[in-house]
Amino acid sequence: MGGVALLGSTELRGGELQRPIYRDVMYIQTGRTKGDQGLYDQAKSVVPEARYIRDGVNLGRDFCDVIYDRFDYVDEEPGLAFLGTIHGHYGHFITDTLARLWAHSHLPSAKWLVLNHGPIETLLAIPFIAEILSAAGIGRDRLTSYPGPTLLPSIAVPEPAFIEQTSVHPAFGQFCAEVGIALMHGLDRTATRPAYLSKGRYAGITNIINEDDLCALLEASGVEIIFPELLTVGEQARLFRDREAIAGPMGSNLHTSVFAPARAVVGLCVDPCCLSNQALLDASSGGRTIDLYPADLIERHGPAGGQRFHRLLDVRRVADRLLEAMEASAIERVSVEA
Repeated sequence: MGGVALLGSTELRGGELQRPIYRDVMYIQTGRTKGDQGLYDQAKSVVPEARYIRDGVNLGRDFCDVIYDRFDYVDEEPGLAFLGTIHGHYGHFITDTLARLWAHSHLPSAKWLVLNHGPIETLLAIPFIAEILSAAGIGRDRLTSYPGPTLLPSIAVPEPAFIEQTSVHPAFGQFCAEVGIALMHGLDRTATRPAYLSKGRYAGITNIINEDDLCALLEASGVEIIFPELLTVGEQARLFRDREAIAGPMGSNLHTSVFAPARAVVGLCVDPCCLSNQALLDASSGGRTIDLYPADLIERHGPAGGQRFHRLLDVRRVADRLLEAMEASAIERVSVEA
């Protein structure tokens, strides 16, 4: 990535990731109005490895005000490990929910503790969550939670391998590559035809209001238009593995590239800056995202209700630039594979 400004850092961490065991810990699930969900030690300070950090900032609270004496310890549960929040947003699921599961191979019998309130079955009813966790070897029997503030005798808290907009460790890319193999197991290789991942079937945070016109021109030039939400994650990962060129609007739809290592993709940017998460995914997996920001050909509409809308002023020229970038990414991939 190089054409747009990145919001956040892109540190590739070295050293060995840790998975310390904490004792006498207070667990507080999500849903409390005070926002103090997480794990806290006996001094009521947040357990460092359990923080949810984005762009260097802890999104939770550093301290909690729960009176510990009001709650009892649960029975010791050997092998309890901290997972964190299971996000219903695809991008944050990859960059945060999966961040501690690198330790799964070191803790093969672990029971993973989630912060979400409510039935875990509700979370697993979201197809991509169940599919990815299953590919990682995590079924319903490996997940657990408690209904309210709970004192834990002991729990392992793996250091997150991915910290949003901050840093990543190579172990994250290695873990996701293994998950990718499991996701694609049994799937035949797809065609090599270039593909564009359209957001035209759903409204995200950032939207191109005339993307359909762009898709029509790309399709006329031999590019297959793909709607990722109609595919399983395994089928999406297969596209990144097999297609000679992949492009799409910059965002979490491109995060699937981490399941197909060393992949060059093209991200169409409609803003002069983007989150550094895609660059971090590339750093961990050996991939590269070529960002295309046609600043002179974009007009902003909105925002409206938390969403941002943009219009391409000259769809033909944007399509031509996108096709050029896709051809360059295909040539780059061939040279790397050779």
